[in-house]
Amino acid sequence: MSVLEQMDDLDKSICEQIDYARKISSKMPENTFAKEGIEVFPNFMDEESCNGLVEIARSFKRPFCYDIDSTAYHLARSDFGESLKPQYDQKTYQIFNVQDLNDIAGELHHSGIIEALFKERLGRNAYLNTCSIMMNDPDSQNRQPLHVDSFSPTFKFIVYLSDVMDLDQGPFTLVKGSHLHSERLKEAYFGNRKNGRHHTQMEAAYALDESTPILSPKGTAFMCNQSAVHAGWPHHKKDTRYLMMFYISFKDNTDITWHHGKEFTQGRTLESLES
Repeated sequence: MSVLEQMDDLDKSICEQIDYARKISSKMPENTFAKEGIEVFPNFMDEESCNGLVEIARSFKRPFCYDIDSTAYHLARSDFGESLKPQYDQKTYQIFNVQDLNDIAGELHHSGIIEALFKERLGRNAYLNTCSIMMNDPDSQNRQPLHVDSFSPTFKFIVYLSDVMDLDQGPFTLVKGSHLHSERLKEAYFGNRKNGRHHTQMEAAYALDESTPILSPKGTAFMCNQSAVHAGWPHHKKDTRYLMMFYISFKDNTDITWHHGKEFTQGRTLESLES
């Protein structure tokens, strides 16, 4: 029996996603983002705007999940229902649809600037799904290790709203070029299935010292391919890390439609919000 015949539907789907992501990357125009899976933009946002967004985030931060208004909502990962509670990052809080709460976020969200940056590098149209603010309190025990968000090509545009100048502040870190490691990613996936790990976890296949942490002042932005291996630095010992995060997908990707033209609601229907 061939290896292909031994694979179940999930195995085949994951392998197809990995191959598709590699195919998409190979068709991108030649540029740093296509090659490395990340590109940094210094001084993308001014200090006053960063500080204002941090104050907005602080004003809505709570130890529980709740609806802020008809579109914006706040998630506290420690408040997820028992069946949904994540193993990692329980000191993480996130506000979604911030573009409806704040003029600075709204103007950037609707400006077309971010989509234009992605279109230039991807060679195809991109769709900006939502603007969120993530708050990570210091946590050196429970941070999610190296992982991929998806094996299919999805993207994020991130702006540091607070200074992240040393490793103790929990910088975003990424293994450059790992979105192109199709065979290594497949081996990692099958190793995860064999050993009972979640299929997107990569800490057994990649070492932290293979990654490049983004150490930069507030206002620095970077685009990243979320099918590349990445994490928040696991030894986050001081200062809450604030960042603004935009979720990006292809307009013409029928496999990952996300919320094209619809209100972003990912995670909003969690048990704790329904009670």
